[in-house]
Amino acid sequence: MNDFILEVMCPIDDDAPQKTLLTASILGRLSFPEMELLDWIQISGTHKFEGIALFAESAETISFLLCEDPDDGSAESTIYKLAVPK
Repeated sequence: MNDFILEVMCPIDDDAPQKTLLTASILGRLSFPEMELLDWIQISGTHKFEGIALFAESAETISFLLCEDPDDGSAESTIYKLAVPK
């Protein structure tokens, strides 16, 4: 494997009273071992994803399971399936 997937959560802005508030989650591809960003897509403008797992792969797509953390102290999380083109 010559590259790998990167998940990033982007902060809202530097002036926000709570730095943990998010405005976007992105999914990107980095080269290895150079660690250069090859490409990226915004996968959400509202959800805070904190877990990612490979779910399936076909000739055209890669599917992931994403875990959302509601940050409300509950022990429950929502799991989403995301398919992206290769």
